[in-house]
Amino acid sequence: MGSGFCGGGYDEGALIVCASISAMAALAWPGNGIDKKRFIEILAQVAASTTDPNPLKISIPLLCQEDQDFNSTLLPSNKSFYLTETIDKDYSELINCLNLKGIPIDNAKRQTIKKNSYGFLLYNQVRCGFAHEYIIGQNATSFDALRNIGKVDANTVSYTNSVDINNSTRRRIHFPISWISQLARNVARWLDEKRLKQDLQIFEKLNLARPSNWWIQ
Repeated sequence: MGSGFCGGGYDEGALIVCASISAMAALAWPGNGIDKKRFIEILAQVAASTTDPNPLKISIPLLCQEDQDFNSTLLPSNKSFYLTETIDKDYSELINCLNLKGIPIDNAKRQTIKKNSYGFLLYNQVRCGFAHEYIIGQNATSFDALRNIGKVDANTVSYTNSVDINNSTRRRIHFPISWISQLARNVARWLDEKRLKQDLQIFEKLNLARPSNWWIQ
């Protein structure tokens, strides 16, 4: 669908795959009012066993866009630079990097960092954008015209530049359908391992113990 089959496109492909991740997270931790927490949590749990792709990477361009305190430390200032996920860092790696640079990270800063993780952005910008308004969030994009020119790997996250209503240039993140799909496959494998240990059938609720602290918190 993401490639245009069945009359579909990125919108339909991303919506279906993100919905499948939401469904799997609901099997792990049933209940109401926790969809965001468990969506990101199941990605964090999977990241402990495989980091390809890594949903706990932090989007450095979007983090710097949100909090200028990080800008001069983490990101080249020239907006014309074409960026891919090679500039981004795993959450733990980023925290260590900031500590080494002597930059204080309080709880508010940690929350800002986590809200710029791939997992949160996938939920907030892609899954919720398409599910609730059928349009991708303002910090993400369904198309990156420079990927072919830059010979970017099909599974690599990338960034585009755009101009907002205030004529300010802003970065937008692009999660390729193949990247989201691989993430969903990793979640499915993780869920199957838990299911088999409990001797459950497919689609039975696992009722795993809820984390005392969800990753996004």
